[in-house]
Amino acid sequence: MLRISLAFIFASLLPVSASAQAPSCPNAAEAARGTDYPNAALKDGLTSGKAVVEFVVQTDGTVTDAHVISSTHDGFGDAALAVVAKLRCDARESPKKTNLPVHFTMPTTPCDSSCSKQCGLSKVLGELGYPRAAEKLGMDRGDAVVEFTLWPNGRISGMTTIESSDYIFDAHLRTALLNAAPEVCPGANTPIRLRLPVSFALQ
Repeated sequence: MLRISLAFIFASLLPVSASAQAPSCPNAAEAARGTDYPNAALKDGLTSGKAVVEFVVQTDGTVTDAHVISSTHDGFGDAALAVVAKLRCDARESPKKTNLPVHFTMPTTPCDSSCSKQCGLSKVLGELGYPRAAEKLGMDRGDAVVEFTLWPNGRISGMTTIESSDYIFDAHLRTALLNAAPEVCPGANTPIRLRLPVSFALQ
């Protein structure tokens, strides 16, 4: 008998968890928190990233000449420029060039089993079965944690393995998910990032 224990962590696109610090711009953290997570980065399977923007603080506290000097993805660079555009900095005696690192992370919140039913994933896991390769090798249990993006049309992308007791288990889980066609999550108008831990036990 196959026993599968699972839990879901949903990561929504909004609000994005972004942080930024600029000593001469008191609203930097607030400006970062009010910025959307870049959809382009999500499409590429990225759930975190960073960008650094250089700009000039003028004598009246306004920001000019903003440009990205480094970013882990173009989407993060564009989003960081949006953060800088919202800055309100302290007045100065003379203009000063400075830079602002902005860190982006998709937040995660727990989701109970009803969420998995709504997204059609319970059926997929119910039909998962125990990996035959693991059984042939004498393995009677194993674990795998995968993360992926579920799109409103049911498409799955950006599948990555977070943890696995053996590649057999995460490969078995990833194959089943990619071959499945989960139902569209009710009310999901934007992509949803999920982290799925599954424990396999053969009894």
